[in-house]
Amino acid sequence: MIATVTLFGRDKHTPSGYSDHNPSPLRILMSMSRKLAGNIALLLLSLVFSYRTAAAQNVKGKCFPADQMSTQLVRYFQKVVTPTDSQSIKYRDKLQLTAVTAGQVTLVTDDKTCDKAAKAMDKLASTKKQEYQVYVVQVGHDAFGVVDPTWKAGEYNPIIVFDDNWKKREVLLVF
Repeated sequence: MIATVTLFGRDKHTPSGYSDHNPSPLRILMSMSRKLAGNIALLLLSLVFSYRTAAAQNVKGKCFPADQMSTQLVRYFQKVVTPTDSQSIKYRDKLQLTAVTAGQVTLVTDDKTCDKAAKAMDKLASTKKQEYQVYVVQVGHDAFGVVDPTWKAGEYNPIIVFDDNWKKREVLLVF
């Protein structure tokens, strides 16, 4: 008859020296620590994600009224989407804009659309704000050009071109 002797959680008949039925207190503690650390990490990630999601949902947008800047912005997009020469078509295609008439390029003054634009801008922003006042130009039925005058790239105000689902297509440095 073979007797198994277990001393302080060690079993002389198992290769690792530990009995599966009687693990050492250190092994139990390490296992619990790993599980606890994993649970804490998951909790922190979920808190950060839910905070970030809530913060993005609280972002508000306001439209700038028609002024000199909005007129320049509308004219710029009209010059991009109306010409039919090959160089203009290449540039328009790079921006993923469709050819439309000048009348299909309009300043948006609807706060609901500017609110969507603000949320899209906030996703790109390095410094988050609760409210954005933006210029939004609708280009045809599937694109928007958005400018926040407080954003600067050197001497320029970047124009962010979004699709109709508010996914960024391009960043332009024009004005």
